Amino acid sequence: GALIQDSWKLVVNATLSSRNELYYLHGDPSEENDQAAANPDKVKEMSKRLTEFAWEMAPSRYLDDLLKARKMDAPMVWGENPPRP
Repeated sequence: GALIQDSWKLVVNATLSSRNELYYLHGDPSEENDQAAANPDKVKEMSKRLTEFAWEMAPSRYLDDLLKARKMDAPMVWGENPPRP
């Protein structure tokens, strides 16, 4: 997710190697100079705000769809794997 506050932009990459990126858009409009390490308090403040926004958002309909029962056509008898060449 991302949050822009004043001239700051926080980008949160929530993949397994999660990391935060912080950019000062007024001085770095192309977002090339990550300021997260130099401004940990700003990252913490904006992360808290982004988390608050996330709790206010509507739940994802995608997750509801995953919970629905699904029909999977499977073969009646599972055979042997074909031999490798």
